[in-house]
Amino acid sequence: MRVMHLNKYGSGMTSKTACGRNILRTPMSGNWSEFKADQYQCVKCETSKQADLFKRIDAKKEVAWKHDAPFNPQFLGAQPARAGQDY
Repeated sequence: MRVMHLNKYGSGMTSKTACGRNILRTPMSGNWSEFKADQYQCVKCETSKQADLFKRIDAKKEVAWKHDAPFNPQFLGAQPARAGQDY
């Protein structure tokens, strides 16, 4: 059964996965976007500190802003609304 591992650091012969394996000995390994898109993830890589860091970074990026505040012209420093005028 194939399992996807998360690349952690290094290059060439010193490359490691998040679970501590050498990249040259793992048949499937990839960066964060490839790792989270794969269905079969290594359990140790999924629960590693590196994956936790990437999950927190993704959570910060996905903050949805809600711009549903009511319009308050007095707060903006404008004159109060008069009869028949919207500002």
